[in-house]
Amino acid sequence: GAVDDSHIAALASSKLTGNLPAISGAALTNLPGGGKILQIVGSTHSTQTTCNNTVGHCQTGLTCDITPSATSSKIIIMFNCGGCMKNQGDFNAQWYIFKGGSSIATVAMLLDNSSAATYESDGTVSGVYLDSPNTTSSTTYDIRFLVSNGNYIAWNGRNGTVQSMVLMEVDGS
Repeated sequence: GAVDDSHIAALASSKLTGNLPAISGAALTNLPGGGKILQIVGSTHSTQTTCNNTVGHCQTGLTCDITPSATSSKIIIMFNCGGCMKNQGDFNAQWYIFKGGSSIATVAMLLDNSSAATYESDGTVSGVYLDSPNTTSSTTYDIRFLVSNGNYIAWNGRNGTVQSMVLMEVDGS
């Protein structure tokens, strides 16, 4: 009646009864790294902002800070804003992700090509971007927008619509 490895390998799981010992994952090896969510931070903003500027990006007020735990980490940036444009004409408004005061991506756009004098275009503006900040220092991301023609107006967070941003640090190893 000795039990050796060859007998255990062929043992049907239905034969196991009673209390089994706890298994620790500490000894597991050769598992793929990366892809684990290390932290999630977020922010909301509900104040309407206006932009009729074609030169400088207009602030939405939506900003969030994260401190990556490793230089290999990736940051997933997700945001959702309520956008609106008014006036007749052929123009657009674009939303950008900024990191540390510099634009890193154009991620969303509302278009208007109506000729109606009282036309107003509403929409939800959302974007997702994967960044590789290559730092363990606090990093600030914010959302800004810009119109293509200064004769027209775009709003962000129209009538106090709640806007949100989520930053997720992903293990990049």
